[in-house]
Amino acid sequence: MKLCLGTVQFGMDYGIQGGRKPSKKDVFEILDYAADHGITTLDTACGYGDAESIVGEYNQCTSFQFDIISKLSKDIFLNLPSSDYIDTAERTLEMSLLKLMSPKLKGLLFHNPAYLYDENAVKALMYLKHAGFTEGIGVSVYEPVDAEYALQLGMDIIQLPANLFDRRFDHFLEKVGAVSKVYTRSIYLQGMLLMEIEEISKKLPAAVEYVTKFDELCRSFHYSRREVAMSYMKNKHGVNSILFGVDNLLQLKENIAAYEQKVPDEIIDEISRNFVNINEDIVSPLKWKKLQ
Repeated sequence: MKLCLGTVQFGMDYGIQGGRKPSKKDVFEILDYAADHGITTLDTACGYGDAESIVGEYNQCTSFQFDIISKLSKDIFLNLPSSDYIDTAERTLEMSLLKLMSPKLKGLLFHNPAYLYDENAVKALMYLKHAGFTEGIGVSVYEPVDAEYALQLGMDIIQLPANLFDRRFDHFLEKVGAVSKVYTRSIYLQGMLLMEIEEISKKLPAAVEYVTKFDELCRSFHYSRREVAMSYMKNKHGVNSILFGVDNLLQLKENIAAYEQKVPDEIIDEISRNFVNINEDIVSPLKWKKLQ
């Protein structure tokens, strides 16, 4: 399956909707259901509260082993001499593996794309791959210029935000090819594409007209916003896997059902034509505070 389950919600409260961290019991039910329905990869990070530890506890209780992608902390090399980069990265990763109860990772990413431009940081990440701690290395980016540079460096995994409203990476996705695997996150724009209009008007008024139009178009074609947003990314050129997070089991079931729902390409094309060049203040969560 082309789905990757994010774990940020398992370790901390997250998202514009004010999602609450689920209990450990609920997380285990979510992971059981994901495993039983073809999801094989989890995305986590040492910066996601206690998410790594919760995944590790689950690993102790089951014979099924997810492939795991994790991330180094955003400030891991801050104020460090370059001579300490490798040792620091190795110690940090060993702590993550211990929490995850896993011998190695499927992928290890920079959580901070600025480290792409630090030669010693890149060498440290490459060392961890060559030492067998992780199958692949990569980066989580926010801007197309960083994705382009990661591609030049030969990164195995590039994680980026993309959705029906956020089209900034379209050009990059058209040319990425098979060199790197692309994981798209924020396919619902941190949940905003699914929120009630009244709630959006309180939290991000500038987005109301766009989400209202999206809702009206989906209704006119008799599909849900979740089904359309998921289908848009499912067939997107250059995307290898869709990363999404959930707060509860029902959301997981809804996402899997949306992924399995066939929305005709002509409908997706027509809807997508209505949402081009939306202001970055709306499509980039990093800039939402100034609009609130």
